[in-house]
Amino acid sequence: MGAEVAQTPTVAESVHHERKDGAQVSSNTSGSSAALTVIRAITWLVYAFAMAAIVVLGFAFVLALFGASGGSAFSSLIYDTAQIFMRPFVGMITPTELASGGIVIWAALIAVAAYAVAAAVIGSLLGYVSRKLHVSRAEDAKLASAQATSAPAQQPASSPTQQPQQDNRAEPPTQG
Repeated sequence: MGAEVAQTPTVAESVHHERKDGAQVSSNTSGSSAALTVIRAITWLVYAFAMAAIVVLGFAFVLALFGASGGSAFSSLIYDTAQIFMRPFVGMITPTELASGGIVIWAALIAVAAYAVAAAVIGSLLGYVSRKLHVSRAEDAKLASAQATSAPAQQPASSPTQQPQQDNRAEPPTQG
């Protein structure tokens, strides 16, 4: 009979434990790692889309403000691309024509603000979920480690023939 050694689970194995609230939890550390990677990728895609939209809309706003015509290839590309991003906001406020020939495209400003706020909110929500997954993953690892190190030690069983030792001291005589 050799001493049993507690083994800690590998990264790909599931860890089963009980949380403080008594709920049984089974976590797969490789699954939560994949979830964190997906959340980070989605966050970067949201920010990349928002930045692209903000840059194109900013260029379109400045070009229109200075009265750039759509005759050049660059300004035509910017105006056409900006139309895609502005589509949900067109018609809210009519553009204002300036005396210098420029136009203030209010829809572009509203779209810039909307995309910036949407990216910030979505990024914050994804960051919150990512932090919760990270904390949960750390707690799972901590609990698994604690369970592995606190496995009950094997104590030798007392033999049935061995009786508890009796106190052989003589009792003092009673006066009586």
